[in-house]
Amino acid sequence: MKPLKILVVEDQLLTAERIRETLEGAGYEVIALARSYEEALVAAVKSRPDLMIMDIELDGSDGIHATHDIRNVFRVPVVFLTGKEDAETFARASETQPEGYLLKPFKPRDLIHQVDLAYSRSARRAATADDVFVWDNGSHIRIRRNEVILMEAQRVFTSIYSTGSSEPLIVTMNLGHISKYFPEPHFYRLSKSLVVNLHFLEKVKENELFFEGMKKTMTISEPKKSELKKQLHIIRSPRATKTDVV
Repeated sequence: MKPLKILVVEDQLLTAERIRETLEGAGYEVIALARSYEEALVAAVKSRPDLMIMDIELDGSDGIHATHDIRNVFRVPVVFLTGKEDAETFARASETQPEGYLLKPFKPRDLIHQVDLAYSRSARRAATADDVFVWDNGSHIRIRRNEVILMEAQRVFTSIYSTGSSEPLIVTMNLGHISKYFPEPHFYRLSKSLVVNLHFLEKVKENELFFEGMKKTMTISEPKKSELKKQLHIIRSPRATKTDVV
């Protein structure tokens, strides 16, 4: 069994190193130490951790804000760390529905207990929320929603492409019906014949869509591409002005 991958977001270097030592001593893998909002977002998107240890009071930024933005990209369990005991901080943190909350200073065993409990809660929630069973050819077939890359209609059949499988699962059910169980915002109905998981959309080049973990590309029309781009968080380059040029 692979060790749990954990992202530690803590702006105090000494504290971050102690957390790393505690976690690695318990058999976990610390994939990165981030010290700011920006570093946390980059590390989370790049490494896709199984769990985050997030300090609420980051230098010049806010761990609750960082958690909210990361969870807009993908769901990851979080354990908050804080030295504040006030009700306002706790209420703000609670809005993100964290799996754990730990006050500083804390003992190493308390941190490990919080990590174990947080991941256990997250795993139980995922097993309930992310697994669906599709009736097909006399069997109930399990589909993990968070592993579905896209679904493509083929007359009365639907081809379901998932991570870890080179061939799609083909079920005798129309896309219009099955797509009701794959809701937005992660799943986007691009056309009558195509539903895509935006988590796996890797690149849009001209009129082709490229997906993480899938060799096959999908071709879309220009109007559909314009609609799709409205669903994406696109960072555009600022226009240069005369005062920008040195």
